[in-house]
Amino acid sequence: MRHLLLLFLCALCVAKEPNERVVLDHADVARSNQLGSKMIRELQGNVIARYKGMTFKFQLGRYDMQDGILHCMQDVVVFDSTRTVTADAITLYESDDRVVARGKVHAWGDSMDVRCQTATWWDGLRRGKLERVVHIDDFEHSMALDAGEVLLDDSLGYVRAVFDPILTRVSDPHAVLTADILEYWRDQARATARRDVTLHTDDFDATCDSLCWLDSLSLVEFHLDPVLMREQRRIEGLVIHAHTNEDNRLDSLLVLGDARVTSPSDSISADLSDRLEGDEMVFRFHQNELAEIDVQGSARSVLFANDDQGRPGMNVADAEHMLFQLLDRHLEQVDMGGGVDAFWMPLQAPPRNVGAELDSLWREEKPQGKSVPPTQEGKKP
Repeated sequence: MRHLLLLFLCALCVAKEPNERVVLDHADVARSNQLGSKMIRELQGNVIARYKGMTFKFQLGRYDMQDGILHCMQDVVVFDSTRTVTADAITLYESDDRVVARGKVHAWGDSMDVRCQTATWWDGLRRGKLERVVHIDDFEHSMALDAGEVLLDDSLGYVRAVFDPILTRVSDPHAVLTADILEYWRDQARATARRDVTLHTDDFDATCDSLCWLDSLSLVEFHLDPVLMREQRRIEGLVIHAHTNEDNRLDSLLVLGDARVTSPSDSISADLSDRLEGDEMVFRFHQNELAEIDVQGSARSVLFANDDQGRPGMNVADAEHMLFQLLDRHLEQVDMGGGVDAFWMPLQAPPRNVGAELDSLWREEKPQGKSVPPTQEGKKP
């Protein structure tokens, strides 16, 4: 019981211990003014102040000693061991170790460059909330982030962006990721996106409702109604994994669950779509060109083409497994296994519009009327 009482008294003493105060190192002019019950120090000219590992430099400001509020204006610079911040005005609140920067905020350090209109920092300059036209350059990972609001946590290497965030890989090849919510872990080179997700790369365009970008594993995972477009091919499934090679170019696509790819049937009509379906599908690329399509489980191929006599038709094939091999974007070989069932269905030509054809023919063959020479005035022709 005595130990518990002593621990309780010690906790009270710690809780009542006053916060660390601002230390003024230099000011060309420092005046103390009594405003009611408050003591205000007016500071001018080459002011230098320190607080918990941070150094404040400015030309004009004041320090509310009672409330523990330091206002800094004109040529304001705040820095600690990791980051430097400049702004039109910066205010320090001792009560919660909070630093608020307003107007043309610029922060840099740890290979990051940050610009916004308002920023609030805690734990020195290690955690921040950035607002209003936020732009961040991550030079170490060749990333750029634009958003209306961003949360930073240096201890976790974590960035969270909302209000129309855009994450851009500025290196070659180019990539742009947008969503309602973007999260990025710098140390893991990992990004996640949620709701109305779009990803544009030099190799494909994709939409989904949830995405995980593992740059360290050269992998992008698309979840919840993913659709990927590449060279007029529309690829869909329950989950799509996009693997990239060491040059960050597309190496393979793995489509899991209700895999389907459609593309225009240019051989007959662009209004028709060739279709390939299966339980799983793997697209393999060689030198950024599609080389193989491997379909596993309940595979079905629907292909529109002309037969040997040039008549249009639809070729339908079902099998347990299909392998399509391509060369220079042309189909070279097809292998099917596991009980193949195929049939050909001729397509009927659309009915002729006889009336329109006759009308067109009449316009082309209509005889031209002969002109009548003008008559002389007062005489009948």
